[in-house]
Amino acid sequence: MNTKKSVFGKMDGIWEAIKDISLILKPCRFSIILLIAILAFFILADQGQDVLRALTEQENTSYSRVFWFYLALFLWAINTWYWARVMLRFNFDKHDKYTADCHSLSEQQQQRRIRIRQYLPRFLGTFAFLLTAYAFYKTGSGQSNSAGSDVYLYFTAACIVFAGLFLYLTAKRRQWINKLLGQASAKSLEQKSWLKTLAHDFNEPSSEQIYGANYTSLADVPVLTWIMLGILAAVSIILFVLFTAVPNSAVVLGTAAIFLAAAASWVCFGSVLVYVGSKYSFPVITLVIIAAVGFSLINNNHDIRYLEKQEFASRTGLNNYSKEWFRGLNPESEQKVPYFIIAAEGGGIRAAYWTALVLSAFQDSNAEFSRHVLALSGVSGGSLGSAVFAAALHEQVQQGAFSANAVNKGLKCRLKDTDSITEASVQECTSAVLANDFLSPAVAFMLYPDLVQRFLPLPIPSFDRSRALEQSWEAAWANVFPAQNNRQSNLFAGDFFELWNIKDENKYIIPNLFLNSTWVETGKRVISSNLLIDHRQFFDAVDFFDALNRDVRLSTAVHNSARFTYVSPAGRLHPPGKPVWGHLVDGGYFENSGATTAFNILLSINKHINNPEKYIPVVIVITNDPAVKEPCDNTENTQDPSENNCPKQEFMNEVYSPVATMLNTRGARGSYARDEIKKYDQNQDGLYLEVGLCGDKGPLPLGWTLSDAAKNNMEQQLKAYFQSFKQSGEKFNALNIKHLLTLKAVLKQACR
Repeated sequence: MNTKKSVFGKMDGIWEAIKDISLILKPCRFSIILLIAILAFFILADQGQDVLRALTEQENTSYSRVFWFYLALFLWAINTWYWARVMLRFNFDKHDKYTADCHSLSEQQQQRRIRIRQYLPRFLGTFAFLLTAYAFYKTGSGQSNSAGSDVYLYFTAACIVFAGLFLYLTAKRRQWINKLLGQASAKSLEQKSWLKTLAHDFNEPSSEQIYGANYTSLADVPVLTWIMLGILAAVSIILFVLFTAVPNSAVVLGTAAIFLAAAASWVCFGSVLVYVGSKYSFPVITLVIIAAVGFSLINNNHDIRYLEKQEFASRTGLNNYSKEWFRGLNPESEQKVPYFIIAAEGGGIRAAYWTALVLSAFQDSNAEFSRHVLALSGVSGGSLGSAVFAAALHEQVQQGAFSANAVNKGLKCRLKDTDSITEASVQECTSAVLANDFLSPAVAFMLYPDLVQRFLPLPIPSFDRSRALEQSWEAAWANVFPAQNNRQSNLFAGDFFELWNIKDENKYIIPNLFLNSTWVETGKRVISSNLLIDHRQFFDAVDFFDALNRDVRLSTAVHNSARFTYVSPAGRLHPPGKPVWGHLVDGGYFENSGATTAFNILLSINKHINNPEKYIPVVIVITNDPAVKEPCDNTENTQDPSENNCPKQEFMNEVYSPVATMLNTRGARGSYARDEIKKYDQNQDGLYLEVGLCGDKGPLPLGWTLSDAAKNNMEQQLKAYFQSFKQSGEKFNALNIKHLLTLKAVLKQACR
């Protein structure tokens, strides 16, 4: 019996201690919550690790980014420490036994509170460094080469050193400041009252007096603390103004630094909300959330940008266009002439980089390749990669690289880390465009102006984070293809249809684009294309330009297909002078491979080709998700599904199953669409290829920025696909059917 009482007594004591600690920590919850959230991103998320990976690569970044990162890390640690320190000192409820004055607390509770106030804030700030060190270590542990691993160890060691330095400074600061102010006030500055006040703030004899005393109002906060808090708040305001006024300034700081700076800012302003709510027993945070929900009815600032031009009114349909297109495709050839319909799967910058890499490699293998590509159907990042490839072809035409019957493959562009324009391959130029950091501006806008917009009653278009992402694409294009010979060169900032505004002799050089979005209100496809979208050919789909009745920038048309969850908001389609039509999100919500639209195209034109025996349809699906190569499949094993990567779901099955099903059907629809177009193409004696990525060769994160390791991984995988041609002494030719068949065999063996 005594043993039971002893056990229950200990459990009761532990429970009381937990309640004490939770109530004491409640005022500084923003410091703790943001510490957990940011570090979870860097430690658990693939994209977070790739952000750190990019920071360590000196080829990919500059020393200034490392400086800004550690400065932001210090800013975050200081905010975490200082706001926790201040908030823990406030006595918000004199009647609460856990936060009341010392005389109403037990000796144990009083000592516990003093220890927490003294040590917890500085430990929270120190943990920011230590957990960041672990994030670098974890990211580097996956590196295969020792040189790369050493770099991560340097970053890890730096964070550990800074953690020790931070802990030492915060522990000794009071002693140093007290001594400094005491010496100053004892001399000629004795008459200055403000200096006396500062000296008095630090002239407290013991830890119990320092950390046992409560702040009952703002008047109790020392002057030096006000100065410190004012500086920290001012830095947050400056960053807000900077990111709003100059979005591309975020690229200088880098994504990692922006995440840390944003965490510091929201520790600051979140703690202010906690103070107001706790001081006046008013549910401020709850009301702010309710206000944000209510304001969402009237403050949507995500209208899709449009231009006043309406040249698209003269667009032709797919059938009429394809008839003319096939006439010039050399049908007199003795061999069958290949024509290509290409689908590019979604997947953020990974998809964009891989799509442009594959298309450009085919183009560089035979400069007539693009003339044989009838259509590119893109989703999300696949749309961006397809658009970059098509725009690079437009640049070739404008530079005079194409003639009626011959092609000079040289493309003039500015490659990475060069100030001059050089002649390079299509692959090098498109890679230079997509090697840029598109995530930093988007994150800066998402965490600063666009987050503030959620709590404002009126929409401010300039706070829209969609513009930051679109303008980052425009800036990247302008940097690689600067205006030359007084010619406007920024195709991404220009109107969508300008892409096909070229001389008639080259009008079939640039493939038709079909950029797939999803209509939020109905779940249907919305397709942006230079050709008319007939719902009888594109079943149950909507023509974007018919719905808007205006032209848009190329960057906007691409973004409508790439509005992936939360990083990019749903775009509101609001035709001028008319009610809101609806909202657009990423095309991957409907079907992520782009194969559905590609199949509609193949099915439609096949009915209108004269002499179809002279042509061979080649369908290429460019996938980038490693899981696509070896999907979960239980058809071969009904005994133990886990052996085929289909684990049973038993834990919280009733809660998890509906969510898991909705997520998995997205991939299943893509698999179904690929299978459908594959079977049809093969029935037409065509050739079907899936050009994908293997997941065990290196990092392949989602998002809008790539480390050099991720880019090199994709480049090496593509190079390996063409290795067999080098071994036989040949050079891969995208228009050679035998070469395509060899490539298909190579792709079948990939990832095994």
